[in-house]
Amino acid sequence: MPHRILIVDDERALREELAEFFHDQNLHCAIAGDAEQALKLVREQDFDIVLTDIRMPGIDGIEFVWQLRDLAPETLVLMMTAHPSVDSAVSALRLGVIDYVIKPLVLQDLLHKVQHLIEFREQQRELHWYRQQAQAHYDLSNIVGHSKAMQEVFSVVEKVAQNSSPVLITGESGTGKELVARAIHYNGGRKEERFVVVNCSAIPAALIEAELFGYVKGAFTGAEHDRKGLFAVASGGTLFLDELGELPLEQQPKLLRATENQEILPVGANEAVSVDTRIVASTNKDLRQEVKEGRFREDLYYRLSVVTIHMPPLRDRREDIPRLVDRFVGQFNGELRRQIRGLSNEALRRLLSYEWKGNVRELRNVIERAVMFTEGDLITPDVLPTHLMEATHPAETTGTLRDAVQKFESEYIDAILRATDGDKARAAELLGVSLSSLYRRLQRFDGQTAATAEGDPPS
Repeated sequence: MPHRILIVDDERALREELAEFFHDQNLHCAIAGDAEQALKLVREQDFDIVLTDIRMPGIDGIEFVWQLRDLAPETLVLMMTAHPSVDSAVSALRLGVIDYVIKPLVLQDLLHKVQHLIEFREQQRELHWYRQQAQAHYDLSNIVGHSKAMQEVFSVVEKVAQNSSPVLITGESGTGKELVARAIHYNGGRKEERFVVVNCSAIPAALIEAELFGYVKGAFTGAEHDRKGLFAVASGGTLFLDELGELPLEQQPKLLRATENQEILPVGANEAVSVDTRIVASTNKDLRQEVKEGRFREDLYYRLSVVTIHMPPLRDRREDIPRLVDRFVGQFNGELRRQIRGLSNEALRRLLSYEWKGNVRELRNVIERAVMFTEGDLITPDVLPTHLMEATHPAETTGTLRDAVQKFESEYIDAILRATDGDKARAAELLGVSLSSLYRRLQRFDGQTAATAEGDPPS
């Protein structure tokens, strides 16, 4: 589809010449003899670029651009004039005019400028599309978490997303800490700005300061030019410090100063640089214990943990497993060009009874492998990893065998009921027992199973 240009000039010969020239370059043009006609066209059509004169009868070019900004804020404006002046140039640039050309026009030079603006416009559209996709992907409604523990996480995210306070996300590896960090960013006021990830465990200790705060030319051997640090790159947006617990102790005071004062000092610089960077950090370590043992600064811990969000391990929210499985099956169906409908009852039972030490990340990998190796349209136990098939719940080390069996049975039925939203008929099917047998077991547990609060046994 050709790009659209609106040419606004009171000289008829010039606007027609420009329209013909751009048409030959496969650019669609509309023309207007004054600002009022141009504004009417803008209300009816979308234009990528407006090329307008400054001096025109009636509404002049400056006032026209002022009104254009309200109607089409993303349209790029290129101004032209035969009477250049500093005042008019300053006024135009303050309104967001991209460039300024002098009459008489050199068509090839003008074409070069227009082509540059078209490239810029395409980049704007692409960036806008990616931001929309990111915002949709990290919308809380798209994150799987039906369990009470995850609903509590979402409740906190909704509150902290609207401010700029530091947030510390804790939890085991694979629980989705970065996913929640991105949800905080993309559900808040900084969603149009950058989300920058720093893996504190992956950067050599000697380079962390330069990576975070940048450096000036000549600061050290090899520093041939100034370089922005990631704090400055993320200014206006969010800096995600992943695996914060791995940050070397000697670098922690500098991070504390940066987060408290919103100022950074690039390596080799004499003056601090102001930034507006929100900090969200994550760790799989117990930072309170790290503070006690002298490996993490107490003041930095309290500064970064204004709000703490703990991500529950998957074994503590088994009711989310069926929904996560559905999400991953759909994802890998698309990526691997398969048409898997889901899991067999036995396969789902295996997933629900597994301990998931690798959490959601491990489950995702298991489903990817299962979709890859499934020959039919249903994932069955034979395509699940051997270690998963052989694993069982860890046994209690106290109490009788009968007590241990009853405890396991109660917890397992509870997990199945949560996974089926309390649908006892579906739960009985997954458990491989009759509905009346399930009710007898629930009555025997005498209220121990949390998911039995609703429903009456069949008569």
